[in-house]
Amino acid sequence: MVNGRNNKGTGTYWKNGNRYCWKLRYTDSLTGKHKTKTISDVSKSALNKKIKEFMHSLERNNGHFEGLTVAQYLNQWLDSKSVVRKAKTIDNYRSICYTHIIPFMGDYRMQMVRKEHIQQMLNLKAKSLAPSSVASIKRVFRIAMNDAVDEGIIEKNPVLRTETPKIEKKLPVALEREDMLLLFSLAYTGEFLPQSSHSVSSPYLRKQYFVALCIAMATGLRKGELFALSWDKLKENVLKVDRNIEEVRGTRHLTTPKTDSSVRYVAIPQSLLSLLMKWKKTQSEYASVLGSYFNNDENLIFTNSAGNLVSNTNLYNRWWNPLRISAGMPKLKWHNLRSACLSYFASHGVDMKTVSRMAGHSDIRTTMAFYIGLTNEQEEYRLKVAEAWAKAVIPTNNIDDTN
Repeated sequence: MVNGRNNKGTGTYWKNGNRYCWKLRYTDSLTGKHKTKTISDVSKSALNKKIKEFMHSLERNNGHFEGLTVAQYLNQWLDSKSVVRKAKTIDNYRSICYTHIIPFMGDYRMQMVRKEHIQQMLNLKAKSLAPSSVASIKRVFRIAMNDAVDEGIIEKNPVLRTETPKIEKKLPVALEREDMLLLFSLAYTGEFLPQSSHSVSSPYLRKQYFVALCIAMATGLRKGELFALSWDKLKENVLKVDRNIEEVRGTRHLTTPKTDSSVRYVAIPQSLLSLLMKWKKTQSEYASVLGSYFNNDENLIFTNSAGNLVSNTNLYNRWWNPLRISAGMPKLKWHNLRSACLSYFASHGVDMKTVSRMAGHSDIRTTMAFYIGLTNEQEEYRLKVAEAWAKAVIPTNNIDDTN
């Protein structure tokens, strides 16, 4: 390759040591700015390949995205993401885009979107929405605009430097022992439930939810993981957790767990294994009574009355909500059972790495920040230790003598 300039618009070539180099000065069609692109490689053929790819990208971008609006882009983006993201995630993305972003910014051309435009939208949303909701809007828009940068539609992501209201950190809920005993007692008797004319299915569901509550409290499984468990994944006293229930707009289906680290094996104590075996017998007897009406093709441990996936709506409206209200804990969430379980193990000597692995977390900091709470008993013990420490090292008797 000879040093020198080729025809106008094709760049300049030269050799620097053992590397072949090429440089092009051009005008960015998206921003109107003058730019310089330099490419080098030890191989002449590899350099030409890189140049060809770059020139194709310039041709593709030149005028192709001119006039593209935020609404048009987000619709294309959502369609592309639906192939690689879970249905529930895409449903959340669509809801945020169509409810919040597109109504405010849909007519803006992508190249004309600035930080102040987005900040104005976020400030407006902050007047009527919770800080966490505003943060979700920013997060989804940021992800979309990051992809726009990668595709060469825009040069920089204008969402990055915007600000949202500070989210007040909520401390993990730590259930006291008395609270847990009350929940178990009520769940076992079922006295909080109204009398039902469904003489077969009602006792089945009542017993099932009690067993599910026991497993949830002992293992810390996520609700979707718990109700996706199948009998074939129980080997001796070990449950394999490798599925999750995803529910989008009332439609339920089995999917993979939340993250790769969520696939795990969870051992259960012998007492709970015995409870599960009794439940398996109860389920089998129930299936025999219902015959073809009970269709448990997935061999699920927990089902609805017809053998299919448990509905979140039915679980909450017909059992969980009445239970927590009857227990005097109307704000208790099912997910708090997970926090209670992990907090109990952490406070009774199980190391945090094991607790985090049990929870299916990829980062131990997630377990500690969002799931480990202090019970009253733990707080009292902490104060006793603090008092002993103070007496041992702090000269409180001489406090009046200090300067």
